[in-house]
Amino acid sequence: MNIILKIFLILIILLVGVILFFLIRFQIWKIKENKRGWRTRPLGRDSICYDEKINNEWKRIEISGEMLVGKMLKVIYFKNEKKWTEYPEWAHNREEIIRRVKMDYPPEQTEYENV
Repeated sequence: MNIILKIFLILIILLVGVILFFLIRFQIWKIKENKRGWRTRPLGRDSICYDEKINNEWKRIEISGEMLVGKMLKVIYFKNEKKWTEYPEWAHNREEIIRRVKMDYPPEQTEYENV
């Protein structure tokens, strides 16, 4: 009985350790995002979203994409300069947003197209 109790205690300690690890990792990730002031995330299967912190509030635009199979994992469809103005005014710095998206979705794994 004593050995079973020890194994149970070790499993509980390991579980608590794993949970704490992920909680700390998540908090570090949130601090990094807030400091950086922008983030990208998958949106559904194909698209992505670009969020920017403006006046302490996260604002979002959706950018179309498509999942690929093979060396390239995704294609991202950036609106051309004329269509880009359809986004809210805070997102009109097209070149900067594209540069940031490419940081999170590098050219080695991603294709980009202007539509």
